[in-house]
Amino acid sequence: MNPNCYHLHGPTGVQLATQRIREPLATEKPKYIIRADIKSYYKSIQHHVLIDYIKRYYTDTKVQAMLEQIVRNPIETPRGYKKPDNGIALRGPLSQFLSALYLKPLDDAFDTMDVTYLRYQDDLIILCHSKRQLERCKRRMMTILKERHLQLSRKKTRIGNIAGGFHFLGINYLENTSFR
Repeated sequence: MNPNCYHLHGPTGVQLATQRIREPLATEKPKYIIRADIKSYYKSIQHHVLIDYIKRYYTDTKVQAMLEQIVRNPIETPRGYKKPDNGIALRGPLSQFLSALYLKPLDDAFDTMDVTYLRYQDDLIILCHSKRQLERCKRRMMTILKERHLQLSRKKTRIGNIAGGFHFLGINYLENTSFR
């Protein structure tokens, strides 16, 4: 898994993500931000896409079969159990792992770019130095999300100038700070 996927870091994930954000804010002073929330992320995970990733990254057929069974497991609803083609249990024992695997291509896409990228489940941050870089990151992100039939939450997503600060994982960054 990608090290920029902080929900996999266990109980220290939020703290590590916070440090990862604060360092470039203090030293590199990025001017632009993509602060995105993926709308209904866990409900929107396409089983066939996730199972393809499982088969790509795990060659042991027993592991593949076990993970596929978990993915296709019926979901309990107020009206009983249903077996959808989309969605994974929000609080299942492997939900965080499976959600990380589903967006591994997104996480990997920013490894070679000169940006600060991190994700915590369905929330992500990309800190950029220029408007051009911001637009490239936005296009790349939107392409990958579209391929996975995912959409951003309009209410919780912000793309643009970092001035005025932003909120991520319960913390306000750069609020009330004049920033370039």
